[in-house]
Amino acid sequence: MLYSVLMDTPSGPCADARGSRLVAREPLGAPVFLMEKDMSIPRDEFLRSLAAACADDRFDVYEDHVEIKTRHGFGIRVRLRCLPPRRIGALRLPRLRVEYLFRGAAPQQARAWFCAVAPYFQRGGG
Repeated sequence: MLYSVLMDTPSGPCADARGSRLVAREPLGAPVFLMEKDMSIPRDEFLRSLAAACADDRFDVYEDHVEIKTRHGFGIRVRLRCLPPRRIGALRLPRLRVEYLFRGAAPQQARAWFCAVAPYFQRGGG
């Protein structure tokens, strides 16, 4: 169970990073982790933010997913699925189901990557 929980952060800037789980092992024993999120963001805006966050990584966009080869040597497949909008009265918010599949990353590497990328998706208010 060494890799059963990838990210266990109760609060702070990476609070969204908790709850990942080991889903498989690659042939040479490297762990594969899955982190799932529902986000209120349109797909095109998500891709723009992800591209900015991954400026130093190899980044390939496909119809239903994104392949990232990080400069640290591990890979991430980001699967995207549009969900019905969230309705709050007359307000309609776009929804996107995002699955991050980390391949070949140690738990600390995956958490550090997610914590570095998370600010690119934060929206200010005021």
